[in-house]
Amino acid sequence: MILIRDMHRLLRSLQVKYRRVRKASEFNVTIAEVHILVELDAAGELSVNQLTEALLITQSQISRILQKLRSKRLVTQRSDRADSRRVISLLTREGKTMINRIDQVMGGIFNVTVQSLNSREQRDMAQFFETVARGYGCTVIRVRSGESRLRACHRQMARVLGLLSNNVYGSTMTRAQWSILEAIIRAPEAISANILEGYLGVRSALISEILTSFEAHGFIEKTRSLENHRVNLLHPTALGRRQFRRLETQAVLRLKRCLQGYSPKELLHLYGILKKFAGEWSQDSIFLAQSLVTRPITETEIRAVRAFALRSIVARGWEYDAPETLLPSDRQIWGLFDQGSKLPEIKALCVAKPERLGWTVEFAIWHDSLSRSQFNAFVQYSHYLSYRGKAPAPLLINFEPLNR
Repeated sequence: MILIRDMHRLLRSLQVKYRRVRKASEFNVTIAEVHILVELDAAGELSVNQLTEALLITQSQISRILQKLRSKRLVTQRSDRADSRRVISLLTREGKTMINRIDQVMGGIFNVTVQSLNSREQRDMAQFFETVARGYGCTVIRVRSGESRLRACHRQMARVLGLLSNNVYGSTMTRAQWSILEAIIRAPEAISANILEGYLGVRSALISEILTSFEAHGFIEKTRSLENHRVNLLHPTALGRRQFRRLETQAVLRLKRCLQGYSPKELLHLYGILKKFAGEWSQDSIFLAQSLVTRPITETEIRAVRAFALRSIVARGWEYDAPETLLPSDRQIWGLFDQGSKLPEIKALCVAKPERLGWTVEFAIWHDSLSRSQFNAFVQYSHYLSYRGKAPAPLLINFEPLNR
């Protein structure tokens, strides 16, 4: 049972990760809209009933999402030639362009993650995801042209675990409420609403509304941060933990029924692969500690930042790999600072080039005290802060960071 619970938590962490990447990339489409676009790209054209069957949400939800996609000119509709009473949806030229943008970012990140698995492990993982999806009542898994079965099965598995549904596990708790309560409980230390917004990719207004409800129900408590008295830190109460455990237990028992055909040895094998697959994208890796702050490098810090970068490069013997100009004046320069001490200490550096259609990391390095996953979270959050409130722009990471 403990192993199944750990597997469920890893599966949940993957959902959070991809939601957060989509938010940071700012495609101007919701997760549900992305999934509809992907299904239409895979099948060519689908009815509302067929989309309902594939996405496992209600027909009314599908209709509302399609209406929004039509208003964005990403989807068009026509009558079915075989049955004039049935309406068929298909992608427009703009919709296909949006799919290409999504694939550029999401597909690239998925491919990087998959590289940690050999071919046999990829087959085992695809079979595992498909088993979970089938166990939850999924009957359709469409594989797009040029797409691996692993990615298709992973997408469907995310849907059956409630990625798109309004309520989770038959409770009155919404998906956003569950994610926020889970994040507060799983965080290594008390966190603020701003960190929740960046981590989950949920609107600040919705987070504020949910936190107010949680406080009224006695699920959380708030305290003032000692470092910044304008910031409230969120703490789960005993009641909040009980509510979360109750829902998580239901989810774990359901997952256990889906996997009853596997032996304990096979489950242990699958857990090892899943852990490797989640790897740097696991839930703990997304959180940066409360004392770690992402912000632009100031002019007065340039000298210290350059010294940090040069020390790191020389210590590893990578002088010939480093760019000639470390901190170009026409680039965005972001730093990750540890403010736990009296003097802020830089822990990571990211030099990025804003472009018309993207945001390319040109140089990056981080301190050995940070994991690769913490660095990835730092880069994603830097991008999110850069383009917040601006025109949509995908994140293009085309570098091989010096710290491996």
